Amino acid sequence: MRRRHSLAVATTAVALNTRYRLGIDGDELYEAGLHHDLAREWESEALVRFSVDEQVEVSDEELAHPVLLHAPVAAVVLERAGMSHAQVLAVRHHTLGSSEMGLMGKALFCADYLEPNRTHLNDEERRLLLQEATIEALCLRVLERAWQWRRSEGKTISRASRAFYRSLMAEERA
Repeated sequence: MRRRHSLAVATTAVALNTRYRLGIDGDELYEAGLHHDLAREWESEALVRFSVDEQVEVSDEELAHPVLLHAPVAAVVLERAGMSHAQVLAVRHHTLGSSEMGLMGKALFCADYLEPNRTHLNDEERRLLLQEATIEALCLRVLERAWQWRRSEGKTISRASRAFYRSLMAEERA
């Protein structure tokens, strides 16, 4: 299941790169997509232990919800394996988003949400989302859609995602 998701994210990210003419190296983007969930199957305890032992910079929110640690942990592992800075940033921030993640990160963030195996969207919803004119506008719609679901489940919106949203709004206005 994880392999299928990762392949679909990689393929979707490359398609977004083409669709939005982002100019990202397609091979690097595909590789980041393949490996973005490298630590997703780790137990919470292992994620926390790795984060503490390796002094990984994480937020209080990520520590409070250890599943979120899979992104920063994977980024550290991939950095040590020789992935580029852009790939590491993209993987690091693919869950909550960040103004620091660059175009590759935006493509990966959206691809993780939009990949066709995800059941929270149907084909028509995907098609409508992909009508956005820019990758930034697409990120905004993805965040808004994800937030609708989180609120309906009684969950809060992370500070990191809210900050990412504000940075995207500023980019869209500029």
